[in-house]
Amino acid sequence: MIVLSAGKASNQDIKPVAISKPAKPWGFVGVLPRPEGPVVPVDLTAVFDNDGFTQGTPPDGNFDGSGYTYPANELPPAGNFRNGGVTFLFPGSTDGAKNNVTSRGTVIAVPRGHYRRLRLLGACHGGSVGADAVAACAVGTTGTVKISLTDWGRTPAYGEAVAPPVRRTYRSASSTRSSTSTRPVS
Repeated sequence: MIVLSAGKASNQDIKPVAISKPAKPWGFVGVLPRPEGPVVPVDLTAVFDNDGFTQGTPPDGNFDGSGYTYPANELPPAGNFRNGGVTFLFPGSTDGAKNNVTSRGTVIAVPRGHYRRLRLLGACHGGSVGADAVAACAVGTTGTVKISLTDWGRTPAYGEAVAPPVRRTYRSASSTRSSTSTRPVS
C-alpha cells in the first residue's frame, strides 16, 4: 500500500530504492490482465515490520496477531515473482525475519514517473478491508486509490486473483489448520 502524507512538505521527493540482490525470475501462469506500459517493482524491505512466514515447526511468525503464519514451503522463493505479467519482489522467509508490511499509515516511496495502475500483492486478516491509499506527487498534488482485500481465510470477493495459493496456515501455539482459501492475493 502506498500512503503518502497529504499537504505540502519539503521531503516528498520520490526516489528509487536500490535492490540489494535480485533473484532469478520465477512465477505462475498469469491470472491478471497484462499491464499497460512499463512495470516498476518497489522494494519494500525497508518498511517490513512483521513476520508472516514460517519455515518449519514450531512456527515463529505471527501474520494475524493470533499466531497464524503462511507456510514458507508453499510460497515463492525470495526475489522476482511474476504474476499476470507483473513482477513483484517477493520477500524472504528466514525464520524470525520481517517479511511483510502491516500498513498502518506506512509511507512507501516509489521511483519518479507517470503511473496508470497500482498492482500489489497483499493479504489481510480479521475480516475483509477497504482502505484509501493516498499518492502524493513531487509537484504537490495528491490522488486517492481505493484498495480492497478479502480476509485471508475467505474466497476473494473484490476481484482479487489468487497468487500463489497455499493449502494451510501454521499457528505458533498449536498444530496446523487446513484451508483451501487461505492465500495472498494480487
